[in-house]
Amino acid sequence: MTASSNPDKMLTPNAWRSVFLPALIASGPLAVLSTIYFVLPALAPQLVAATNIAPADFGYLAGAVSFGSVIFYLLNHAITPVLGPLGTLRLGAVIAATGLVLILTGHWPTMIAGGLLVGIGYGTSTPAGSQILADFIPRHMWGTMFSIRQAGVPMGGIVAGLLAAIFLPPHGWREALIYCLFAVVALGAILLSAPIRFNNARTLAPFSLRALLTPTNIVRPFREIRAIKGMASLVAAGCGFSVVHGAVTSFFVLYLTKELGFDGRAAALMFVVLQSVAILGRIFFGALADRLQSSLAVLRFLAPLSALSAIMLATYSADWSLWVQIGAAVVIGLTVGTWNGLYLAEIARNAPPDKVAGVTASAAVFGFFTYAITPPIFGQIVVAFGWRPAFASIAIAALLAGLILAIRKRRHP
Repeated sequence: MTASSNPDKMLTPNAWRSVFLPALIASGPLAVLSTIYFVLPALAPQLVAATNIAPADFGYLAGAVSFGSVIFYLLNHAITPVLGPLGTLRLGAVIAATGLVLILTGHWPTMIAGGLLVGIGYGTSTPAGSQILADFIPRHMWGTMFSIRQAGVPMGGIVAGLLAAIFLPPHGWREALIYCLFAVVALGAILLSAPIRFNNARTLAPFSLRALLTPTNIVRPFREIRAIKGMASLVAAGCGFSVVHGAVTSFFVLYLTKELGFDGRAAALMFVVLQSVAILGRIFFGALADRLQSSLAVLRFLAPLSALSAIMLATYSADWSLWVQIGAAVVIGLTVGTWNGLYLAEIARNAPPDKVAGVTASAAVFGFFTYAITPPIFGQIVVAFGWRPAFASIAIAALLAGLILAIRKRRHP
């Protein structure tokens, strides 16, 4: 009996071993592709210097990466059901590697195009990985396993921060990206050898060019989210969390270097602290959600703390002692970057079992569109009002997320 054949049965030691491989296949690509996703903001000071752009303009590259993911999520329904989750992950590795090659040119418009491809490649990891977990992991473990899978995101952030700390200017950014390119190529090779059963849990659909190119792809996410009771409010709250997470991720290193005077290595290592505690936080909060049997209760707890962290970052000071700076980074990492696994688990729990990948992708359209527009808008707020007011302003989005979840509890107890 497989883990997926009786999803509510308690796991034996043998079943635990059967769960490990699907969890690894769902988590590994996300960790590698997240390294690329985070290495760009971790290397932001070097990229800004190498391309002679204003620091606030880095938001356009960060936004391009997220917009690439939006493109994939809009087309996902015509890709993942056709290629299968494993085939989709393989395609994502190829596209991400191509994007890295374009970024390595150092030509700003070409780098924007490369960022778009990196985002498309990164986007494959969420719906494909969610489908594998939904097919092979018992339902009562979803909060924990989805959070463990999403812990691959800050794990990629740790690697990205270490690369930025090791490879210093003037040419270190290219060396760091070359190592990332090697990692993506290795990922593709590993995925080619993965057991085919992870691609055949569901019957593959025939390819349809019409389904890939139809204009209705734009409205499909709205229809899918509206069709499931309570999903719209959940997605709206996710967008609020995304504003804070996107701004902090994209500009944390630049803020420390350009505004607070940190050197590049110190800022990169502080980024590592931020991502390290996010791993522990995702796993801890995922297990807590399973213990409480409610991901939403934990999300309601995290919303005001995320707002508080935005205010804390707005008051962050180079005059603080090192331990106070690290403590603040720990709090920010625990509250800003730990919500996503809980959110995805709740999306999967509310979605019909045969539509987990599609609904997850539709929800991700809204989240990553928020990620796409937040960095450019945040950059313009920095230009107009300064760094500290910009970080203070994003606290509003987290508070709105908490308010939406509170109202949702009353309407859908």
